[in-house]
Amino acid sequence: MTEKNDASHTPLPVIDALLTTKQLADYLQLSVATLEKQRSLTPNSHPPYIKMGRAIRYKVIDIRAWLNNHNTSNQT
Repeated sequence: MTEKNDASHTPLPVIDALLTTKQLADYLQLSVATLEKQRSLTPNSHPPYIKMGRAIRYKVIDIRAWLNNHNTSNQT
């Protein structure tokens, strides 16, 4: 099950779902390499993730919060 959003790209799955790096890259319209590079840089420059062994997963709820916190219209 997915939730609709206003954007013309892939909708995010239900709020408690986990996304792969590829799924998140598709949603954010970024390359997988960009997300991988961001993870190796400074903290908070990348979306929060969960590491399970070698697998990286992103919680939809965390991605939504991260996007809201990085919205330039929210900054003073």
